Amino acid sequence: MHRARIAGFLAALLLTTPLVIHAQATRDQSRLIVGVSAGWIGGVDLWAVPNQPILAGGQQQDIFNLQRKVRSNLTFIGQGTFFPSDNIGISGEVSYLGLGTTDQCLFIPSANDPFNQAACSIINGDDRSASAVALTGGVVLRPLSRSEIQPYARLMVGVALMPRSTIPVTAVLGIREDEVLQVYLEDGDKDARPTGVVAFGFSTAPKSGYQLRLEGRLTAVQLLTVTGPTAAQNSVPPTRNVTKLLPSIVVGMDIVLEKRRGRRY
Repeated sequence: MHRARIAGFLAALLLTTPLVIHAQATRDQSRLIVGVSAGWIGGVDLWAVPNQPILAGGQQQDIFNLQRKVRSNLTFIGQGTFFPSDNIGISGEVSYLGLGTTDQCLFIPSANDPFNQAACSIINGDDRSASAVALTGGVVLRPLSRSEIQPYARLMVGVALMPRSTIPVTAVLGIREDEVLQVYLEDGDKDARPTGVVAFGFSTAPKSGYQLRLEGRLTAVQLLTVTGPTAAQNSVPPTRNVTKLLPSIVVGMDIVLEKRRGRRY
């Protein structure tokens, strides 16, 4: 009877030990990561001037109702992250924001000048391309660094390099494009603008030297906006800086250059 009890105890121990060891195993932990992401970034209303006077013949005026929006676009991100500790990392990014714009113009006739009407029609729906690039750095927090699916949060700050101003409005007319109505002049503001990013996402555990990510982002960028009309066209309008929020969602793949091996406890 005593031998039977010992045999039963040993059998139970052998059956349960692999399950305990498997449960106590920890997965690999990524330490140094280089990755790329691509996705969609949303647009936003930029500015509106509902009552811009436009000179017409006979010293009369027509009115343009003008609006400008930042249009949605594709976004691309290159980033590198180093985790000096298990849960907190240091990250740097180069991201393409786009920031192209589209205009709307509603013609409100007074003098009903045909040139002004044609100019407003050309402005309406006009797209202006742009290629703004943001350079940012910050921190990444991942509370579950050894789980199969790893949630994380990212906080970044930096500058957005603006390729062109967000102020000028121009209509080019004529068969030879030799007639121009310049509503708002170039303000010369094409410098670096402050920007920041708050992001939340999920990444997989590192396998075979890579991992996948899904991330939602909110990018804040400071842009110059028109705040009111001018006395007539062909002048610099009143402006002010406004922070705009651009939502985006991206999918990424990371190459894990260094990782800490999981252990069994």
